[in-house]
Amino acid sequence: MKKTLLAVAIGALAITSTASANWYVQGDLGYSKIKASGMDDLDFKDNVFDQRISAGYDFGNIRLALDYSHIGKAKDSYTVYRGMAWEASGSTSVETNAFGVSAFYDFDLKSALTPYIGIRLSENRLKFEDNWADNSGSFNYSESKTKFGYGVLAGVQYNLADNLLLNAGIEYNHLGKIEDVKVHQYSAKVGLRYSF
Repeated sequence: MKKTLLAVAIGALAITSTASANWYVQGDLGYSKIKASGMDDLDFKDNVFDQRISAGYDFGNIRLALDYSHIGKAKDSYTVYRGMAWEASGSTSVETNAFGVSAFYDFDLKSALTPYIGIRLSENRLKFEDNWADNSGSFNYSESKTKFGYGVLAGVQYNLADNLLLNAGIEYNHLGKIEDVKVHQYSAKVGLRYSF
């Protein structure tokens, strides 16, 4: 996966040598719904904050960007009963750090508003924890894995000044699968983009 992202990044740099491009940086704050599914006692949803910083090139209607994202720890607690008797209880969490590459298409409306759509590929570091207790004692399990992810994005940018734009967008990311648990992110973001 690292080789794939590196190849895409090198390709993006190669394109810039033959096209007139504008560098930009962008910072976004988001609010995400994290959905983990795949195992009966570990299925859960939680809302978390996320942050992203990006650097990219603007070719006019097409943009390419590299990003680093941190998605807060999504967690859930559970209790298992057998009849009326307590059998077990515990908590589960997943936290994600990601490096991504995105391609965007901007719709030029000849106005201060510019809608866009995009796709994103990412390398996600997932940290999964499960802690539980039953009649025989308490148990702790933790694992971190790097997984390939993909996503789609859409939003609108508003021109605040010559080099400054306000961004508002939504996106979906499949973050990967760890211990049979598939992790999905649904996010809304706002941020600022500065062009050089």
